[in-house]
Amino acid sequence: AFENAKNALLEGIVAKQINSEYLQERSSYWKKIKAVHEQEVVIGGYTYPEGLREGFGALLVGVYQDDKFIYVGRTGSGFSSDSIFELKKKLDKHILKRSPFDNPVPDNNVAAWISPKFVVQVKFAGWTESGNLRQAIFLGMRNDKHYREVQRE
Repeated sequence: AFENAKNALLEGIVAKQINSEYLQERSSYWKKIKAVHEQEVVIGGYTYPEGLREGFGALLVGVYQDDKFIYVGRTGSGFSSDSIFELKKKLDKHILKRSPFDNPVPDNNVAAWISPKFVVQVKFAGWTESGNLRQAIFLGMRNDKHYREVQRE
């Protein structure tokens, strides 16, 4: 059941202890088992940091679809403070004057647009109805894949 849920890009499954009663409240006998999906994406920009965060807030990411660079969401977690500054230093050498995305980016906190050639791996909970990543978490850079090959899986 779990593999079927994961393959169908569902959020996961709920399992219960076999001898537990049905309760109309939370209990330790019922467990939510989340499916985690991974996808490579291309960086197209980043947002300003908020609160105590330094460097950048989140990466704005996309995939290529029919020769268009399509925004699919953002990832703001999974970074160490060192990795944020290292990545920002690399990205800041490739700043653009306008968005590289071929569709609108629904984010008013954009700090910089970046030439879309840096591939990163993210894990995420699923896809939204509008085609964006849900709860994307940065896993690392991908140097083994050309950015033009990155499509929604």
